[in-house]
Amino acid sequence: MSPMLLFWTDLVYLVISAAVAFWVGWTFHRNGRVFLLEVFHHQEERADSVNHLILEGFYLISIGFVAVAIRISAGAGLQDMSGAIQVVSTKVGLVLLVLGVTHFLSLMMFSRMRWRVRLVENQDKKEEEKFEIGSAGEPLGYTSLDQATVLAIQNAGESTDFYPRRYASGNSSGRWSPQKRAG
Repeated sequence: MSPMLLFWTDLVYLVISAAVAFWVGWTFHRNGRVFLLEVFHHQEERADSVNHLILEGFYLISIGFVAVAIRISAGAGLQDMSGAIQVVSTKVGLVLLVLGVTHFLSLMMFSRMRWRVRLVENQDKKEEEKFEIGSAGEPLGYTSLDQATVLAIQNAGESTDFYPRRYASGNSSGRWSPQKRAG
């Protein structure tokens, strides 16, 4: 085993792994901003601050793993250039797997955060949809089924070009009345 071959193998591994880690981290940073803006209700300063902290944490974990993984199979199989390529590809492959898992966990975290925000927003909407009960015991601003039927038939009587004329027949005002329906 040549010390120069080991040096160049480790250097190539470090350069490739660091470049991939920085590229993946920057991609997370750039594209994750959209998710964080939604989570933080479009408060750009807060979303950007958290996004930057996540990027720094990702870099620390990635580069730390790259530094530790340099010792994996150090010198094993380094008889020639073919062995060196195998060692570099094994180490880079391991780094890519770890970055892929990190990416998957980040997406799960962002999705969960978005899910919670949407859940809270839907709860707020449900609170807004609740109606108040009037003194007569009926909901205020509520149209009963009978009232809706009367309004629909009145509208049909006024719009004879869309509805049959039978709704307006016998009624000089063109309005339908509940008594005529029974007859």
